[in-house]
Amino acid sequence: MGIHVIQSQQIGVLVEGILLRKQQPSSNPFAVLKTEHFVVPSPALETWLTQKLAEKQGISANTQFHQRI
Repeated sequence: MGIHVIQSQQIGVLVEGILLRKQQPSSNPFAVLKTEHFVVPSPALETWLTQKLAEKQGISANTQFHQRI
């Protein structure tokens, strides 16, 4: 498990960065079942990101958002 930081002022860049990260193959076949954690600055960005990921992938599941860490 690693930490991947995607930082941008353009929200579209954040979505594309997440999608590129998700497309990388994994040696563990059960990796698709693990919950992915995202740190976002606000609940509004959480909602927007969930909707955009669902639009791009067809579904958005196994994601957990944190506002403060």
